[in-house]
Amino acid sequence: MKILNRKEFMKLPAGVLYLTTDSAGKSPEIMIKGATIYDNLGNPIDWATCSPLMVGYDIDPDLYQQSGQSVWVDVECYGRDGLFDDTIFYFVLEKYDLEQLENVILRAKLIS
Repeated sequence: MKILNRKEFMKLPAGVLYLTTDSAGKSPEIMIKGATIYDNLGNPIDWATCSPLMVGYDIDPDLYQQSGQSVWVDVECYGRDGLFDDTIFYFVLEKYDLEQLENVILRAKLIS
């Protein structure tokens, strides 16, 4: 895994998988980097980002558990990062990391 600061991270192409944490050290979250957003002068200022395991905030767990229905997960829900915080580091997954993650996912047990 490579650790990049905000300026370095914005240079990466869309589609990169990364982990991020805030300066308070909250638990890392896996994210997908979308397109970099530029200002009128062509300077990178932000980027689109997606949490591939996003579950809606308006989900009532009790209702879904009682009904037995599955909750829909949006794997391509992009929005702006919008934090503008130069103290945050981005942990970018490299080829080896992705291969290990793929192996874990392929071995995961599915439920229906």
